[in-house]
Amino acid sequence: VRGGIATVQGLALGHGRPCVGFSSLQLLALNLPHAAIPVCTLIDARKNEVYAGLYDCRDGLPSPLIDDCVIPPGEFLDLLTLHGHKAAIFCGDGVVRYRALIEQHPGVRAVIAPFPCHQPNAALAAPLVLRSWQSGDILAPARLLPAYLRPSDAEINRSARPA
Repeated sequence: VRGGIATVQGLALGHGRPCVGFSSLQLLALNLPHAAIPVCTLIDARKNEVYAGLYDCRDGLPSPLIDDCVIPPGEFLDLLTLHGHKAAIFCGDGVVRYRALIEQHPGVRAVIAPFPCHQPNAALAAPLVLRSWQSGDILAPARLLPAYLRPSDAEINRSARPA
């Protein structure tokens, strides 16, 4: 992610252009445009957690229904139920890893997306970029920064050390 952002920043600086940012989970949801039910994107975060988001894609572009988060998959399924989402299409490598848990959860009717939908496709990013551009949600290259949902292990270890 950092390498990709640095590349975009360099290209934007060199050409005097602004940047836009969006989440990897949102990009993953673009694999299922115009879905009639919400799209739940899950990326394996290791440590028995997933990066998760829920999107409404009926108009062709993902709009968040539940903000991106890092959470144990069972807790996210409970969150879907709590928010009244009875059905969702699931995609992402987290779905592959936690498929049995997803399919057995009593509160959500899970539709598992076909295998090609489990990986983000950068070629689908253009509509997200266009929407950001049209809404004026653009950034100077220096302001484009990664938004991590969980601190890295190095950051956790550093903060756990005594001063």
